[in-house]
Amino acid sequence: MSLARHDPPGFVEDLLPENRPGWSTIISAFMHTRRVNPTITPHFYDATREIEQDPIVGASVTWLGFPRQVALDFPNDRRRWTVADGERQAQDEYLEWSIKRNAENKITKIVFCNEGPEYFEYLAQKQPDTLVKLYQDLNPGLDIKKADLFENGVYNPRNKWNSSTDTGSIMHLIQRNNTLSAQVDLGGRATILRVRDDGQLIIDRDELSRCSDFGNDRRNSDPTIGAAINAFAREGHKLTIENPVGLYIDSVDWAPVHPPPGHDDDDPQEFWKWTRGRTGTFVRGEFEVPPKKADTLLLINTLIFQSFSLMKTQEQDDLYALGVNTTINVINTIITSTGYGAMVLMMFVAMHYLRKKQRTIPIIALATCCMAIYARKAQYLAYMVVAASQPGLIYPVGDALVVWRAWVLLPREKFYKILLSMLMLANLGISIADIVVDYIQIQSELQGITNSMDWIMCIGLLLINVVAMLLIGWKLWTHQRNVESFVARSSGHQIQKIMILLIESGALIGIAQVMNLVLNIVLAYNSNLTTGFQYTYHVFTALAPVTTAWYPLMVIILINTGHSPAIHTTVHFIDSV
Repeated sequence: MSLARHDPPGFVEDLLPENRPGWSTIISAFMHTRRVNPTITPHFYDATREIEQDPIVGASVTWLGFPRQVALDFPNDRRRWTVADGERQAQDEYLEWSIKRNAENKITKIVFCNEGPEYFEYLAQKQPDTLVKLYQDLNPGLDIKKADLFENGVYNPRNKWNSSTDTGSIMHLIQRNNTLSAQVDLGGRATILRVRDDGQLIIDRDELSRCSDFGNDRRNSDPTIGAAINAFAREGHKLTIENPVGLYIDSVDWAPVHPPPGHDDDDPQEFWKWTRGRTGTFVRGEFEVPPKKADTLLLINTLIFQSFSLMKTQEQDDLYALGVNTTINVINTIITSTGYGAMVLMMFVAMHYLRKKQRTIPIIALATCCMAIYARKAQYLAYMVVAASQPGLIYPVGDALVVWRAWVLLPREKFYKILLSMLMLANLGISIADIVVDYIQIQSELQGITNSMDWIMCIGLLLINVVAMLLIGWKLWTHQRNVESFVARSSGHQIQKIMILLIESGALIGIAQVMNLVLNIVLAYNSNLTTGFQYTYHVFTALAPVTTAWYPLMVIILINTGHSPAIHTTVHFIDSV
């Protein structure tokens, strides 16, 4: 065989000679699994079990160690580093670190590590005392005891000296994706060539990552590693992971690092030292200010937070954005409190009138719709499906009531009844589709305050309202010439009648829906929005469901208080029949 055995990561010398073969066996086991084996991954091999053919060519794959997911989600420097420094679980690029600070909260030491947990677990089984001494030697000044590392005789990888980001005592990786077994599994499966349905080889990094399930394509590491290995495999090469199998710190980019004012002669590199591994296979490094340089603590802060001098503008932007969001929340609170308060009052009045009516099927149906609106607005369920559907459920009920009112006023107009019913059913389908899209959006953890289905649903809502409003208006206008009491001679009373007519025909709701439609279309196709637009958008999106819920309640109250212009129209129609 080409390789006698797999050496420990970084060629470290911790293991006794009798324990080295055991570690080699573990690495070989990683290379022969259900997902990685000569049958499934013929381009991948274990050098301890196969004779390599000349020429043997080495290649390295490098990536940025800072977590890409954090960089994408938090473009602000301070926020980004705060999140990355906050917990080891966020450090998912096979590089983890821990920071030590002094009493003044100044950074005095940062320890970086990319050594997998499997080696330390094996060392703990075979040579527990060696493991304890290793912890102590690499972390001078800390009172590390064996009891801190073992629980009931079993090594705890997440012990108190290796689980935090604020002790400066990191020993090995603990993030759930940062393991040697995951590295070997990725290396083996990445040699499988992937083909599209049209027969074309997949070579795009992100597409290849999704197809081959290399892991989260929002990471720097796995997609980059997988794409590089797959490219070698497409050239017809057989591949393995170079001995010793491990993940290594390739280099540190010092170019953007500059000493702080007053320390121009200091070289940042003098504060760095490798503490584990050898050249080309380093697995641990420390950045620390020596005691004699205690007056240059700021240097480390400048290194880690490289853009301190540029943060002022970004912080102002963050503060401004916070102010905008606060204002929007206040607007929504005012509209919601006032609108829903009025709805509750109208609800009780409307139900009082309905209770006096004879319990016919239409009255029961109307009361049920009103109760459905009230119940929907009275509770807020936090489950995903309900959270996605809660803005859209209220609109189909409102549509049904608008159509019902038009039916009452148009008893003989079958064509218009069918038209309104078809529009209502079509919009119901759009509402359901919008709920599905919103649910998928939530499940995918996508961000944004709207999507393309919202403005389509707005068109459906508006279309139903406009048709119903025109039909009701036409019906009332046709009969008003023959009903003397419909139009009073007082101009003030005339204006009052017009306003009531606008309410009952749904025109006022239609105006709100027109604005909502326009704003949603603008929002769907324009990401650069002014603060004024954001305020206006949130006002009308808050008003839309409120006014929809108001409509049936206002109609019931108008009819039963004798203020509905349609009452006289209906009476006139019956008399004429």
